[in-house]
Amino acid sequence: MEKVPKYLYRGIKVGIDDIFNFDFKGDITPYGEPSLNESGLETISDGNEYGIYMSDNKNMPLDVYGNPDIHDGKLVLNILNDVFLLYPDVGIVYKIDTNNISFHRPWITDYLKGVYNNGYLGDEYVTDFIPKDSYEIIRIKVGEDFLHKAKVIDISSLDLGISNMKLEVKRREEDINNFVDYVKSMPYGNKTVLSMYKDLMRYLFGDNGVIKRDDFDLDNPEDALASLVKKEFNKDMYNFRDLKYIMSLKDDLNDSLEDVIIDRIIQNENDKNDYLASHAGEDVDTFYFDKNNDFLNGLLDDIKKDKIR
Repeated sequence: MEKVPKYLYRGIKVGIDDIFNFDFKGDITPYGEPSLNESGLETISDGNEYGIYMSDNKNMPLDVYGNPDIHDGKLVLNILNDVFLLYPDVGIVYKIDTNNISFHRPWITDYLKGVYNNGYLGDEYVTDFIPKDSYEIIRIKVGEDFLHKAKVIDISSLDLGISNMKLEVKRREEDINNFVDYVKSMPYGNKTVLSMYKDLMRYLFGDNGVIKRDDFDLDNPEDALASLVKKEFNKDMYNFRDLKYIMSLKDDLNDSLEDVIIDRIIQNENDKNDYLASHAGEDVDTFYFDKNNDFLNGLLDDIKKDKIR
């Protein structure tokens, strides 16, 4: 006799239009209306049996159906053919006690039999109703978007977790809307390379993004750097190369941003001298090194001005 699984697992992704009114505690019923196939059987959109799908392998919904990635969500702006801005989806994974539900293995349309259970070990099952006292939510995850990494919400207190998730989604929506205005204003050439500067855009517009801040503690090296990035952004908000270079100074931060920049000035001068030595007797151009020197000294002057204030 086949062993009946005690627990099954289900994962879904919920979009921004539905998440604020989503019922996290009610009975679960099939999503949407069924279609009828040529045999008169009720199906979901892909042709498989209509119902609520579950798996006996917990990893499948954790990895797939309840795991939104950067490509899941509601389209906000198509920047270029390969760069999209989306509001993120929220993934929800359920652990379902099978004692009080009627379930069976679904019939699968022929062309999808090769991807049964998404290729994971184990089996899929289907039911038409899950009562609210037969499941628990084991993970809520806000998916990655262009400005933010994915975030798993603490649901040790489910009510508090749901509230914090909604705050997270709302905050991201505001960040993305602000970013959309910025993207729409930028020259076309910047848009073509935007995907190469995702880390910079996250630093500027994402979690605790520097352009939203005015509370910099200039005695703190990281805050001093954030303040400097914001200052340079306000001078030229489309100079991605210089902004990314300044942001990269955080990799060398220790006790003083000033010291990091001085070290870069010394290194630039050493590189210039090495270059001249390797081209002794030649008429060479040191414009690149001289430009770097002017740029770094300009940053140093900006830091000193902030300290005087």
